[in-house]
Amino acid sequence: MAGGELVPMAETKTILVAGATGQQGGAVARSLVKRGHRVRGLTRSPQKIAALKDIGVEGVVGDLTDNASLAPALRGVDGFFIVTTPFNPDFSVDTAKEVLQGTTAIDAAAKSHVPHVVLASVASADEDTGIPHFESKAAVERHLKTSGLRYTITRPVAFMDGYTAPWMLEALRGGVLSLPMPPETRQQLVAVRDIGEMVARAFDSPAKAAGKSVELAGDQLTIADLTARLSTKLRQPLKYVEQGEELARQRMGEDGMRMFRFFREKGYHVDIEALEREWGHRMTRFDEFLRDARLAPLG
Repeated sequence: MAGGELVPMAETKTILVAGATGQQGGAVARSLVKRGHRVRGLTRSPQKIAALKDIGVEGVVGDLTDNASLAPALRGVDGFFIVTTPFNPDFSVDTAKEVLQGTTAIDAAAKSHVPHVVLASVASADEDTGIPHFESKAAVERHLKTSGLRYTITRPVAFMDGYTAPWMLEALRGGVLSLPMPPETRQQLVAVRDIGEMVARAFDSPAKAAGKSVELAGDQLTIADLTARLSTKLRQPLKYVEQGEELARQRMGEDGMRMFRFFREKGYHVDIEALEREWGHRMTRFDEFLRDARLAPLG
């Protein structure tokens, strides 16, 4: 069962984890620590090092866009988890920044002869979606594939965790979930904790994981079903209202609108059963994720 598996014994490794104070990096760091690995957490902020120590991670200061700052952090590591972001603090999109983060980190890893790099990307990155922040991840993937490094790429779908994030819960207080998709749209979702588990498995089994791009999903639901389940969890009736494109574009920009158009017209298409068979891990279903989430009722 997800979250209840025995953690296999593995060779103890030293892994540098980018974004260790964020969602994906944090999940990866926790999974690696649980498996007995030594984890260095890369952060741009010295103030966050104490928080990393609290979860058993050695904090190191560095910036994915600064090659010189990465060299000491990479010294002697067995692996490097790279996660990039195109999003600025105001949620505007800077895809050039994301490509710079990824290519600089990969070049630093190659220079330091890192034995194994795991890159966080996004499902369908290689399908010419035209979504700017998918295309930037595709560019980073291409750079990694020509780097000469042993690599694995993880490609998660939309995060379950986004539906219980503080900004989403605040939006739901009025009793309405509103997205620019019809209620019958099927959406694939993944729990961030499963991303951490799968990345840890890749580092534990580099020969198996080498050269693979692994798409990650744990459940598939219609938006209507998702709304109903959130309503039950929050103990407040929620109504789903399809958001118009113009309003959505005003709120999330052209990048976000293109992403939701992709969800409507094609969507993610991960074979969840095949994923579970190959990696020996049962992915978290949305009901299980909600069961474990600690949320106060909205009312």
